Amino acid sequence: TEKNPIHPYLLELAEQGKIKQWTRNPHIFFVTELDKVALTTFEGKIGVNRRFPAKTAAEWAVCNELIAGGK
Repeated sequence: TEKNPIHPYLLELAEQGKIKQWTRNPHIFFVTELDKVALTTFEGKIGVNRRFPAKTAAEWAVCNELIAGGK
């Protein structure tokens, strides 16, 4: 997390219960209403994690809605 700090909005979403921080990899945040879909900070911006991507249009819509709140 030193090289790629966590975006403050992800921590705010975690406090609201919309995402859960993964204890093993604290830079990864799973979207609570989706199955194995995660958000991460990329160069200061929030994005969907490549390892745990959104698979359907509905999942992408949920992720984009969460990401849009942090801009």
